[in-house]
Amino acid sequence: MLKQTVLLISIILTQQVSAQQVPKSKNNSSRKESIAKPEAKREMERQRRLAVLRVQDFAQHLAALRDVKVKAIALARFADLLWKDDEIYARALFTKALDACSVETDSSSTDSPEANNAAYRLRRVRRQVIAQIARRDAALAQRLLEAETTEDEIAFDQVSARAQRNVETALSLVKDNPDKATDFARQSLRSGVSPYMMSLLKELRLKDEAAANRLFIDTLARLAADPVADANNLLMLGTYIFTSPKVNPADHTAVAYVGIGNVMVCDITADRPNIPRELILAFLNVAVQVISRPTDDPKQQQLRYVVGYQLRPKAAMYAPHLVQPIVSAMHALMPVIPPPLAQEETYSTLKGIGIKNTEETLRDIEKLKNESARDERYLSLVFTLWMQDDFEQAREVYNKVGDTKLRGQLADIIAFGEGVKMLKSGQVSAAAEAADKLPPGVARATVWLGIARARAKGDNEQLITEAIDLALAAARNVNDGRRPLLTLAAAGELARLDAVRTRALLVDAVRQFNAQETESFANVKWEQSIEFGSVTRSFPLKVKGVEYGFNQVLATSASVDFEGTAAAIMELKSELPLAQALVSLAAAALK
Repeated sequence: MLKQTVLLISIILTQQVSAQQVPKSKNNSSRKESIAKPEAKREMERQRRLAVLRVQDFAQHLAALRDVKVKAIALARFADLLWKDDEIYARALFTKALDACSVETDSSSTDSPEANNAAYRLRRVRRQVIAQIARRDAALAQRLLEAETTEDEIAFDQVSARAQRNVETALSLVKDNPDKATDFARQSLRSGVSPYMMSLLKELRLKDEAAANRLFIDTLARLAADPVADANNLLMLGTYIFTSPKVNPADHTAVAYVGIGNVMVCDITADRPNIPRELILAFLNVAVQVISRPTDDPKQQQLRYVVGYQLRPKAAMYAPHLVQPIVSAMHALMPVIPPPLAQEETYSTLKGIGIKNTEETLRDIEKLKNESARDERYLSLVFTLWMQDDFEQAREVYNKVGDTKLRGQLADIIAFGEGVKMLKSGQVSAAAEAADKLPPGVARATVWLGIARARAKGDNEQLITEAIDLALAAARNVNDGRRPLLTLAAAGELARLDAVRTRALLVDAVRQFNAQETESFANVKWEQSIEFGSVTRSFPLKVKGVEYGFNQVLATSASVDFEGTAAAIMELKSELPLAQALVSLAAAALK
């Protein structure tokens, strides 16, 4: 039945392409045109119905999957795709998705830690399904969220749990529907300020900065209204307008944590660029309110003192009238905090490792007598400079490393970073030279995929194909779950040029998926971790525009040969890539 449906739709799609290729006669009469238009419309409607039936057939296949998380999320995605064409069927799919991840209420089954962990994971999946429902029926999603209660939430903090659920839903919506995401975020503020709010604000700022700024102000107001506001939440909100000299200021998600005395806090000693002054003033005013309130919690006492320490120079710069209230709040806390917390040397971790003081940092490192201790610090400094795209200074530091293996790892990651930076600035030939210096593997393959994408803007197919071939050659040396994803990315870049070879690469990617254990590609990380001694740093391995998934290749391949494409992905043995591929193919069919 499945193959027959595929064949039928393939024939229809072929007929559609053939019909589109027939040139219109200039001598057609208006009467013939008036007849042809309704017929063409009916034909398009018929093709659309068949595409919907095809996608519904895929949904039936998904319903038989055993992995609850994979099945529930995929069914919800299908429901979202089918909503406009068949709302009743889509609602039924949403119900199936919710049923698949329902949590058992039998108390005898939740006595063990394993059962509790399983129930927690199911609730997380359920919230992802509700986030998909929110895209189509926000009122229903809100009712489902309000009905979500657990014994733990009732026993401890149901209000915070409600806030968190709404923010998690908002996070799932923010990329595709920032307006609905904002609605759920505001709903969350009725129950408090979730620690996840900061992540949402930063993501929302990328889509709608004005909306994000308004939500930031509203969040501050809610925090100010909380008589027991958490100083940690205050510092996290501060990362929306401030940052750390230890991270790249252009990275909107980066947060640096430092240890001060007995507490770990966000470092907000540096300014983010282009932040409206009114946001800074609003934050400082709320901060003064929070740290001035009395509290018996020893941790909160220490956190509030540290907040005051970090914000005192901010107030001196932006709101001098707030300096004295901050100093007064800190003095009031001194009798109840550990004495070292009131000493200036305790705050040495806030001194930052920025470009301006790299030479000073190097002098401090070179004073260390132990070579391994020096190399640990060199690794940390190279990472900081690398994240700031300062590869020239990163190379100067790398040259001081004594350990041979660490030197080699740092040389490769610096070459990768240089190649990515060159691609960003349009220096494609220079990026190719940097890629040639890299050993076969993920980093080399990724840069060559970026080069292929950059060359696609021109018309030299030979150069594009050359870059794709070099990426594939590098990927052959990858032995984890990233290899089939690199192959898919290469197929996506090639799809515009060679449909036959693209199909071959798709089949090869399926074979590679089938050769891997599910766990190897279920938790893929596009990063290179370098570890030395007690220090580990993870360098991102991504190039803007390069997609590691089914969307790009299937969108093109399905338009050429829907039947063959569907047959290829149905050979996937693991449920996770199969579900992802079916979602991508369904999206292509309904586009």
